[in-house]
Amino acid sequence: MFENAYAPRPLRTAVGDHVGGGTPPRQVPSYWRGDIPWASVKDFPEQAGVITDTLEHICVAGLNASASNLIPAGTPLVCTRMAVGRAAMPSVAMAINQDVKALFPAAGVSAAYLLRLLQFVQSKAEAQAVGSTVKGIRIQDYLDIAVPLADTDAQPLIAAVLD
Repeated sequence: MFENAYAPRPLRTAVGDHVGGGTPPRQVPSYWRGDIPWASVKDFPEQAGVITDTLEHICVAGLNASASNLIPAGTPLVCTRMAVGRAAMPSVAMAINQDVKALFPAAGVSAAYLLRLLQFVQSKAEAQAVGSTVKGIRIQDYLDIAVPLADTDAQPLIAAVLD
């Protein structure tokens, strides 16, 4: 993306809503090894644009017993702790842990374009991350990062070219 093509705006203008996640209690084995993919930073390899499966899975009871949320397929996800700024799109519905945020596109913003914006600002997010042992970025600070927000009509074309 060419930064000067569009006036920079805070990322929050491209995001309609965001939610975080959580971890079911590990001491309850029945919450684990279920059918629901559960995304953590381990599931975001560098340069991956899609998450098709996760290393760990939970069950409905585990989802309900935690702060985790079930995120629909096609909703951009971003890591806000450890692998700060890594972003990917789940190809299936999945739960997320507390180090991952789901960013729902604002009206007039395509999910594919939003994902590309998230990938575009990864280095900026990494540079703003703080912490002596584990680096992280507050979602408010992440959403304040300036991005070149393209017109609604241009977004699918830009995302397709970048794909």
